[in-house]
Amino acid sequence: MSALGLDLRLAARYLAGRKLRTFLTTLAVVFGVTIIFGLNGIMPGVIGTFKQSMLAATGKVDLTVQSASGGSFSPAIASKISGVEGVAAVSPTLRKNLALPPGKYDVSAVSVVGVNPDVVGAVRSIPVKQGRFIEAADNLAIAMSQDLAADLKVKAGDDIELPTAQGLRSFRVTGLLSLPVIPGNEEVFVPLATAQYLFNETGNVNAVDVAYAAGADPDSVKAAIQEAVGSRYTLEGEETGSEFFAAVQMGQTTMNIFGIFALAMGGFIILNTFRTVVSERRRDIGMLRAVGASRRTILGMFLAESLIQGVLGTGVGLLAGYGVAIGIFAAINPIYQQYLNMELAGSAEFSVTAWILAVGLGVGVTVLGALLPALSARRLTPLDALRPQMAEVFEKTMGRRGWTGAVLIAFAVAGLLSGNSSLVGLSVVLFLSGMVLVAPVLVKPISDVFSRLITLVFVREGDVSKANLQRNPGRAAVTASTMMVSVAIIIAMLGMMTSIVDSFMRYVDKSIGADFVAVPTQLLLSAGNAGAGPKLASDVRGTAGVSEVATLRLSTGRVKGSKVQFIGIDPATYPKVSSFAFSEGTAQGDIAKLARGRRMFANGIYASQAGIGVGDSVRVQTPNGPRTYEVAGIANDFLNAKLATAYVSQENLGRDFNARTDLLVMANAAAGANKKTVRAELDKTLADYPQFKLYDATKFRGDQRQTIQQ
Repeated sequence: MSALGLDLRLAARYLAGRKLRTFLTTLAVVFGVTIIFGLNGIMPGVIGTFKQSMLAATGKVDLTVQSASGGSFSPAIASKISGVEGVAAVSPTLRKNLALPPGKYDVSAVSVVGVNPDVVGAVRSIPVKQGRFIEAADNLAIAMSQDLAADLKVKAGDDIELPTAQGLRSFRVTGLLSLPVIPGNEEVFVPLATAQYLFNETGNVNAVDVAYAAGADPDSVKAAIQEAVGSRYTLEGEETGSEFFAAVQMGQTTMNIFGIFALAMGGFIILNTFRTVVSERRRDIGMLRAVGASRRTILGMFLAESLIQGVLGTGVGLLAGYGVAIGIFAAINPIYQQYLNMELAGSAEFSVTAWILAVGLGVGVTVLGALLPALSARRLTPLDALRPQMAEVFEKTMGRRGWTGAVLIAFAVAGLLSGNSSLVGLSVVLFLSGMVLVAPVLVKPISDVFSRLITLVFVREGDVSKANLQRNPGRAAVTASTMMVSVAIIIAMLGMMTSIVDSFMRYVDKSIGADFVAVPTQLLLSAGNAGAGPKLASDVRGTAGVSEVATLRLSTGRVKGSKVQFIGIDPATYPKVSSFAFSEGTAQGDIAKLARGRRMFANGIYASQAGIGVGDSVRVQTPNGPRTYEVAGIANDFLNAKLATAYVSQENLGRDFNARTDLLVMANAAAGANKKTVRAELDKTLADYPQFKLYDATKFRGDQRQTIQQ
């Protein structure tokens, strides 16, 4: 029999004889692998669906030119593009994802495409199946695919109501088109002027579709267009949705941390289990050495046991992770339809990286966890194995390890208190490693203290317990340190979750402080919400019983090549109805600074990622060119806590980003007003804007707390 065969045979025999210990040890590996593999199987499908939807939104055109910052811009740039050699036609476009009123249609959202009917046919195919395509002279006219019309239960000549920034409007269906429909990206076409008015984007577009001349070299034409339009514009919309990807990746990272925590706990359990096993099997090891077993055989036997458990736990974890991914994928599909207007296509997908990560960590952590005990067993001689473990020798060895552990803990604490996010992961590893080394040193002093207390109640039992602990301090250290570090990891995970929940609730309490809040039916501000023009805020302000009113607006900019979300507030009215969760010395009074020049607040995640602080200057690429903003404070709100976000005045947002649409409206009841009566009046005011859902703030905060805690 080969040496490897002997190792595996001895290992399998031992594991089979101790089924409960084997099961419990392997279970920790199963849990960690399940989390890592399962969650990594979900993310590719989610991101793939989103990319497919975004690419489909551009239509089958040769090239799409968009603002590098992601906002709208003047269509005058189209003349530069049309002058490039190799360009046959251009079509300025205003494309907006529009969430439909929940429950009214079988479709949750459509992509409204505002085009010039006279030129769009030159850049993309518009096959009309029934009726006619829209014309430039049409006002509230719309054309859509015949499949979408069937879902919406309309035909050519019918009217359909859609929410717009100007309120609910009725559109006449002029024709049905023979176009493919991709779930989550159903297109409808309206005249460009109509789209600009209805979405409060007068005079602006957000894309220019391009058709190449016959025989033109695509790469050469693309390079020439990029040179003509400059760095303010990107081609093919490759950055579309990068804010969404950032949020998804943040969630994936958080889940991977949980999985690594679980595997770390599993690795420590394995480490201490094998330390206990070595202590228990000292005589067995001595007998094997006495009959001729080599050090390599002893080492191989223990590593083979860990390998079997690692392979078994990883295999079961992969199967469980696959099942978890399938189940979660099915469960979150309705959520994505409701909040992001996308239907997740396909099912869970597992990349090569996911397999390598899960298998590598599952088997690797298990084998590494057993390595130190195996090396310890390998060094035992037959005489050492038959000699009882001496407390003096143990204390000498543990003293060195204890000091090493104390140094590691000191470095870990310094890293955790430094505020440097890049050191957090390393500090956690150092802290856990230090605890592993320090824990055995604490056995004797703790047993001395508690034995005296126990002896007061249980005289004989207390003395016997103390003697047992100190007679075999190694085994006592293994048991105590296993419990201590395992409990520490559990507390750390629970503490992290509690901190996340509490932080979000502080954001909710601070940023949703008004008596009433009109929230988009799609809660994410950038998830296809039509928003409202200034008339809605004016009407809310004129509603009986309403005092202060404030709104939020949204756009995007680019800073050092990365996209940043910009939220516009009115520095005069916003503090009267709401606030932020401030940090780094920023206070409520600093909101007024946003009204003076180009100043901004940065939220925590953006400030951390960009390494910026109060007083720094930030160069922002906007649809109207580069602008320099001064960081006036660090602040967070609930709706944008997970995205890199900056807050500026609405005046600057309109001037630099061309964004003047309100996406959230907050209002306070006047002093002495009956809130139920005010709520009823506000319901009437908002009746023409079904894209908003009115909440009283107390109920909204309660709903968000319940959602977060789930």
